Amino acid sequence: MRQNWLLNNATVEQLKELPNVGPVRANQIFDMRPWSGTQELSRVSGLGAASVRNIEESGSVCP
Repeated sequence: MRQNWLLNNATVEQLKELPNVGPVRANQIFDMRPWSGTQELSRVSGLGAASVRNIEESGSVCP
């Protein structure tokens, strides 16, 4: 069962578990904190609207 965690408190390892997020993007997300919501993730290079929607639908992260 997948755990939910807060976007601004997640570790790089947790971020790598998100859809379309590997080590490079996980580090970008980590370094670009704080986030006010998951929609802001579209600022990360390579994460478009569809990728952000997949992340939101995964149920892994809370803004």
